[in-house]
Amino acid sequence: MGVADIEDKIPKNLSIRPFRPMDLKGVLGIERVSFPNPWSPNMFEALHQVNPEGFYVAQIHEDIVAYGIVLVESTSNRFFKKRRAHLMNLAVHPLLRNQGIGNYLLQTIISNLKNSKIGEIYLEVRVSNKYAIHFYKKSGFIENGIIKGFYGDEDAKMMAKKI
Repeated sequence: MGVADIEDKIPKNLSIRPFRPMDLKGVLGIERVSFPNPWSPNMFEALHQVNPEGFYVAQIHEDIVAYGIVLVESTSNRFFKKRRAHLMNLAVHPLLRNQGIGNYLLQTIISNLKNSKIGEIYLEVRVSNKYAIHFYKKSGFIENGIIKGFYGDEDAKMMAKKI
């Protein structure tokens, strides 16, 4: 499934674009209502500074309704170079979930990664977050391990998808 396959299933007036510093308030609002241990404003500012091309927001009219952050990692030796992406965070405002926004944002991110010749995307998710695990499985991610104590108070499932 790609971006074009889901465009007719998303809310009207939804657009995906790069994050701008003026979006921080909207992103922080979504972060606070979405996660038990929300990131600080400094964390978002630092991620944007080191990786502006990997920070996306979804908006309807002027309102930020979702965001996603991905970091591209490269490893190489004299024989090969491997590039993969780490999905650091993806969240949709709780009042707007189950409307295709998260899927559209994720597929947009994956499409952009594919165009950049990235071979894989991976993420960590709380083992208790059944909704997110189901969402990522529907998007083609496969569980490939557990990281004990990743969130301090909880383990994380590792999930990955070839792109």
